[in-house]
Amino acid sequence: MTGQPGRVTQTITVGDGSGLPGNCLQAAVASLLNLDLDDVPHFALYPDWLERLIGFGAAHGYSVTYQPLTVPVTFGLAFGQSPRGVFHAVVLRGAELWDPHPCRDGLVSVANYVAWTPKRPASATTRSRKDHAMLNTNGRHQSTEHFAKFFEYGHLSGDLKPVSKACAELAQTMVDNIPDGPELSAGLRKLLEAKDCFVRAALSR
Repeated sequence: MTGQPGRVTQTITVGDGSGLPGNCLQAAVASLLNLDLDDVPHFALYPDWLERLIGFGAAHGYSVTYQPLTVPVTFGLAFGQSPRGVFHAVVLRGAELWDPHPCRDGLVSVANYVAWTPKRPASATTRSRKDHAMLNTNGRHQSTEHFAKFFEYGHLSGDLKPVSKACAELAQTMVDNIPDGPELSAGLRKLLEAKDCFVRAALSR
């Protein structure tokens, strides 16, 4: 670990000659979750870094969501402009702010807060719906809820069931970690189209 537990220092900085993007986000997440730096992806290397960040949070039991600047965040990240003139990530943990950059000079302005909220254990209703191979959309907007029936796979057998189940599990992960809205609906619709293609491919074997 590069630094004390919960206080990891980034090892790549902008303009250090490596040719790589700075790894402040990697170090910030490692600090937030008390992980070794090497156990966290260098998110900035990937165009889909936000999806990877959300997925990493989910794998560690957290829902990762953007919050308005008016909503206090006591466990998460802040993104904004650093005194060095680059976009930067720091850690918010209670009253503590940890800057993973070696300068430790924080942010001059905040653009976004990202809250990391521990997920609640699945309720009996949620477990029941999962037992019946149905997407859990309890309490969600109608634009999300109406997809539930299309991802059912309990009625399938043979090679079709694992194919459909894999798509349903991905859909559930997205529903659990992304707020209702047109982009979530579009993503679920495209995933549903992909699932239909995969099922037809499995039928043709």
